[in-house]
Amino acid sequence: MDFETSMMELEKIVNELEQGSPTLENIVATYKRGLDLACACSNMLHEAQQEVHIYEDGKMQPFKGGK
Repeated sequence: MDFETSMMELEKIVNELEQGSPTLENIVATYKRGLDLACACSNMLHEAQQEVHIYEDGKMQPFKGGK
């Protein structure tokens, strides 16, 4: 699943949790799915950050993220 799709599903999960659910089991399952998606999105962002490079002094250098 790509980042954008994961984020859209995560937004739906947040909305579902805010609306409430008739069963505790559904709430727990939805919450776990949300945690899995949040972790996956975080990993995708970290990987993307590692791939971003800037061109500096005629060489490709790792992007330092504003540091």
